[in-house]
Amino acid sequence: MIQTRDRAKAEATIAKLDTFAKNNGATVKTKEVGGQKITEWSPPGAPIPVVSHGWIQNDTWFVTAEPLAETLAKKPSNPLGSSATFKALTGPLGKADGGYFFVDMPKAWGLLSKSMGANVPAQDRAQLETVIGSIRGVAATASQPAKHINRIEVLLALQTAPKP
Repeated sequence: MIQTRDRAKAEATIAKLDTFAKNNGATVKTKEVGGQKITEWSPPGAPIPVVSHGWIQNDTWFVTAEPLAETLAKKPSNPLGSSATFKALTGPLGKADGGYFFVDMPKAWGLLSKSMGANVPAQDRAQLETVIGSIRGVAATASQPAKHINRIEVLLALQTAPKP
């Protein structure tokens, strides 16, 4: 998610990205989900879109891998701030006056693995599951502690190893 103070400028930049995708063979189409306009990009021959983006709030734009866009467009019953994983991963990071980035890897993998289907050979899928299964999550914060200083802190949290 990206927060902006100038939505018109952000929309002009996003339109250029959509045009770039179209000019390079992607199918770019829009649909409405939960009252939100979502733009989807599909590479040639792809069974589903691979990238989606839209405005989740007036000043907040999101871009995501499919099928997460439909999930983001709907208002959650449990806000992100109440998630124990979100708190654990963002807690050690600095104050985020510029925003957060957060991926709960087990939940993200649960959504993404369903859409992979037969497109990924079994051996490659097993290796991918091993790597992704070892990651608890990724969190980042952005801040500007002084006028000419921008700070980005990133945390990659690994799963704890099971005890024998």
